[in-house]
Amino acid sequence: MSLHKEINSETRLILRGTSLGIRPQIENVTTDGFPLNEESGTWLIPAHTLKLRWEIPLLEVSEIDASQQQSVRCEDFVLISELSSIPRLEGMLKPPTLKIVMDGVRTMYPPPTPEKTLSLHSNSERPLFILINGIEIKSLSTDFLTLSYLVDRKGMDQFLPDMSTCMKGLKWLTSLVCENEKEENFTLGWCGAKRMAIAGAAGYGVLLVNYPTDKMRPLDNALLLYVPFHEAFHQLSGSAHSTRPTWAEESLASYYGSRAVKVALSGDSEASQLIDEFQKRGEKFIEGLIAINHQVNQGNRLNYGAFYTKGVSFWLEIEKVLHEQGDTLDHHIKSLLHLKYDSEDKPVGLMELLGIPREKWIVIATKYLD
Repeated sequence: MSLHKEINSETRLILRGTSLGIRPQIENVTTDGFPLNEESGTWLIPAHTLKLRWEIPLLEVSEIDASQQQSVRCEDFVLISELSSIPRLEGMLKPPTLKIVMDGVRTMYPPPTPEKTLSLHSNSERPLFILINGIEIKSLSTDFLTLSYLVDRKGMDQFLPDMSTCMKGLKWLTSLVCENEKEENFTLGWCGAKRMAIAGAAGYGVLLVNYPTDKMRPLDNALLLYVPFHEAFHQLSGSAHSTRPTWAEESLASYYGSRAVKVALSGDSEASQLIDEFQKRGEKFIEGLIAINHQVNQGNRLNYGAFYTKGVSFWLEIEKVLHEQGDTLDHHIKSLLHLKYDSEDKPVGLMELLGIPREKWIVIATKYLD
């Protein structure tokens, strides 16, 4: 890949994914044709550079784990992840454009300009995922929503959830989370995998989702909807710009993603079983969500799964108390997304916002947060 932008002063080339523990995939970095040496995961860029160029060593895989957010080649399909492979110029306020030089490119998402360039977005936006040689399946539009499927291999659309069913859950999520009716586009990039948990990642303009290419397992139908709904919640709630700690961001997405499955499947028992399974798995985490969040911030992601499972139990417990008071969490979701958190990642004023009695809040916070 190459980047065209005159650099007026000395700076560094950095990767956004380094702080997230994502392995860098950068080789042969040159400035105006001269090679640069790596220094602790960064590259010093001299002033007045006109052109940066680097190579991306793609991982050759038989299946893609979307949650890893690495740049990979699976058969002809190529996924390029900004977090591992598209560096940024440190301190640059306006991102430059990229040009991709690659043989055998038939299709690309997002669509490049006629000059085969793509524009990077600001550091506060979700990461860019570039899908090359994917198979586009027809889009579905209704009201203000457009849903599109991209799949990594021909003939694999048979493994994907029905688009109208998926749209049903997305419409519910959008009406719940968005302040006003506006056009929303959901592009799902489906990546096939075997013998692994279904996973996903929210990027700028595309939501990566795994689908199983072998026989379906129990709850896979519900999971195939849950993951895109989870990632769609991130897109709708402005996660890229939020100051919500990871435990709050992921637990809310997991709770509302699983709720959207129930809406999409119209009372199918598998949706309820999925929530029950999340609660069951959450019981194995002894420590509270905030304590685990501190571990994650220090680089220990061993208990990261608690945010998806124990986090669902936390919001279900909140919902139970609100229901007893003739209320529901849905009535407060827009305010909840603007909630502040203190330096210890604790929610400021959540008890007061939801009107939960102090004695009940203490029990819930002690069990799930502290």
